[in-house]
Formats: sequence, C-alpha cells, structure tokens
Amino acid sequence: MPAQAQEGKRDRTRGRLEWRVQRIAKWAAVGLVVTVSLLLVVAAIIHAAWNHERVGRSISAWASKTLSGTGPTEQALVIRSVDYPLWGALRSVLGGQPVRVDVWDFVIRDIDGKEVLRASHVNVGVQLGHLVRAQLVGHLPFTRPDLELHLVDAIVDDVHVHLALDSEQKVNLVHAFKRREDAKPRDPRSGMVIEVTGSSVRDGSFEAAFPKWRATFDHLSVIEKSLRYSSFREEQREHSPAFTYLADHIEAVTGNVQVDGLHFPLDHVLFTELSALEPDRTNVHFAGGTGCLGATIRGNGMLTDTYSKGKTGVDLTVSARHGAKIVAELPLKKYLSGDPSGGVHVTGPFHALKLEGEVHDLEGHIAGLTATKGSGRFRLAKGMLDLTRLRAELAGGHVEGNATLHLAQKLFRIELWPKDFKAAALGRYLPLEWATNFVGFFARRNENGELEDHFKVAGIDVGLFRSTRVSPPEHVVIRNDR
Repeated sequence: MPAQAQEGKRDRTRGRLEWRVQRIAKWAAVGLVVTVSLLLVVAAIIHAAWNHERVGRSISAWASKTLSGTGPTEQALVIRSVDYPLWGALRSVLGGQPVRVDVWDFVIRDIDGKEVLRASHVNVGVQLGHLVRAQLVGHLPFTRPDLELHLVDAIVDDVHVHLALDSEQKVNLVHAFKRREDAKPRDPRSGMVIEVTGSSVRDGSFEAAFPKWRATFDHLSVIEKSLRYSSFREEQREHSPAFTYLADHIEAVTGNVQVDGLHFPLDHVLFTELSALEPDRTNVHFAGGTGCLGATIRGNGMLTDTYSKGKTGVDLTVSARHGAKIVAELPLKKYLSGDPSGGVHVTGPFHALKLEGEVHDLEGHIAGLTATKGSGRFRLAKGMLDLTRLRAELAGGHVEGNATLHLAQKLFRIELWPKDFKAAALGRYLPLEWATNFVGFFARRNENGELEDHFKVAGIDVGLFRSTRVSPPEHVVIRNDR
C-alpha cells in the first residue's frame, strides 16, 4: 500500500478517536453537570425538608433507641432543634470538613424521666461524612446500621448537670446511657458512637446529691479534651458502659459541700483533671483545689466503682492549710480551735467512709485547760474518731497522748502523759494543781503498782496516776464515756 494511503488511513483513525473522545468528554461533562445539579437540588430539598426541629426529632429517636433513660417522649436524649448551613453541610459530606451546627435545648433524662443534663445551646462542628456514610452503608445487605456522631470543638452555653442516685440506686447519668435490656435493633450488632474532640462550657452549674453528702458548683467553665460513648455490645463490660472522657480544666466561681448536715462554702474551685479512661473507665480520676472558709485545700484521687450498685465510693487524698474557720464548724468545736493544717486520706464506699490523716497547729480545750501547738494523727471510721501520737504544749511543758471519741454519743476518752509541767504556768488554774497534789495523798495503788485516784470536773471524770504521793501526775485519763 502506498505510503500516502497508509498515512491517510491513520489520519482518519485518529480523527474518529478524537471525535469519540470529544463525545465522551462532552457527555461526561453533561453528566457531571447533571449530577452536580441533581445533588444540589436534592441537597437543597433535604436542607429545606430536614432541618431545625425535624433534625432534632430524628437524632433524638436514633440516639435514644437503645438507651435506658426515658421521659415524656420515652427518650433518654432529646434535642429540640438543629440548624445547619446548606453549603457547609455539602462540603462536610463530600470533603470531610466539619460543618458548624447549632443545637438548641439538648436534654438527657434518667430512667425515671428526670433531667440529668440540660444545655440551652451548643455550637459544634459535625463530621457529616461519617454520619451519612454510616447511615447509607447500614442499609446495604450484610451490613449493620450504625449511628456515628463525630463532633469537634463544641461550645456549650448555659449547661446544668444534676447527678444523683435513680430509683434503682445507680448514678443517674451513667445509668441513662446504659444499653436497654429490651432493646431490639434491626441488627443486634448495630450500635451508636458519639465522639467529641475538644469542647468548652462557657457557663453552667453542677450538682451532685448523694446519701450523706451533697456538692454544688456555680458559674462553671470547662475545657474538655475528649469524650466518647459507644453502645456496641462488644465494647460493654459488666457494670461498665463504654463511656470515657478527659477534661483538664474545670473552674467554678463558688460552690458548696454538705456532709452530714455540715456546710462548707467553697470559692474559686479549680480541677486540673477529671477523667475516666480505658482500661480504668469505672473509676473517675480527679485533681484540683479550692478555698473554703479561709482555708486552702488541694486534693487528688478518684471516685471508685461508679457503675456498681451500693459500691460507689472514693479514694481521695486532701491537704489543707489555715483551717481555723473549718474547725469552728465541726461538732467538736467546744474542745478544738486553732489554725490547723494537715492532710487526710479518705477511702471506702460512701455509706462507710474511712478517714485517716494528720493535723498540726491545733488547740485543745479540756477541763478548763488549753493546749497549744497540738499535732497528731487521726482515724475516723463508723462514727469513731481515734487520735494517736498527740502532742501539745501545756503549762510551760508539753503533753503527749491518745484519744478515742464516739461522735454520735459525744463520748470521749483521752489519755495524756504530761512532761515538764510548771505549776506557776497554770495561772488561774493553779488551785487545780494544788488539788491534784492534795489528791495524791489519798491515791491508792492499782494492780500495776501506780498510785491512782479520780475526781470530777464539770461532769468529766479525771483519773490521775503517779509513782509517789508527792510527785506530779505522770499519766492522766480524762473521760465521760462511763
């Protein structure tokens, strides 16, 4: 075949190929324009039809499907309205960038239908791509329907939290999020995941009301790093829903703690940690400090077994300085004063707390005498206060001792070992020294070979023990428990 003919054939082939490519490109462009147009139309229709209250109702129904909480609408989680922009939502669905959404009147209710948490307004970034893909894929054969809410940088206004025991004696908030036993989703493998990365509370209030103690915090601000809840069965453990969180700044202008009828107002409450993380998610760890009646208080520890009925308790270490006004509020204020400092370790379930610690710079007032610069260790359990390694300055010398006090009955037994007393230092109580010396002449020897005698002062029994009749008492027992 002549070369010119072959070249012409190749030109015709290239021409047909270019024509086909042009037609494909043309139809592809037309298809793209039509697809984008349809997508925009559909998005506009969805935005117009599924927005505001309709979105709130839908999310409330999805989220509450497997939760134990209830309420007027039989839902644990209720949202009145959700507002989102059209173009931002499209970008989030297609490109993965979160869209800023306004949520109005967000409420969580416990199993008794009582409010546990309410936020009037939340502005948050939502990863709509995760949400839409999970919903679309969940309706395909051989897949499981999931609700995935991935949220970022939430800003919460006017939030109120009320923690307490519900009718089943479980912590209301965590029990409300427990998976319902009678929940029968379309696929038993399905579930819900809510993740919040970065959030802040601008202003709020918090109340925890439990047997024998109650705490409130006002004008609360919070910076939370992460929060995650999952209802998937494989993530659940006995007495432990899959609920984790981490906050590194919680601040309240004022607060109040009530323990067994005692009131302790707080000011400038600041927590530097509040967390429940894997694998220890049943325990809530915290650290922080506050002011209380002029005292400076610092503490760290954890709430233990927060999901276990009747076992929830605390493991807390607290240090305090300048506790004069706190001492003035205690039942033993008749006998104690000063400006003490010290530390305490609180352990055990809330219905049977045990306190152990030490105190310094305490003053004691017994039988008309005042002991200063007091220090010692203490242990409080089951209504009984044991004091050991007591030491205080008294009458120009010092005294060492131990004590046991039954708080409910207001009974006590105090054992003292005086050292280096000076009679002249007793001042107006000098006759008491003469009286004790006079009593020594009538003392009788006990089975330990000590000279022992007793007398009453203001209804309190005072026992004196000495080695000789003329020596000062070496051991003193002060009691009203018999």
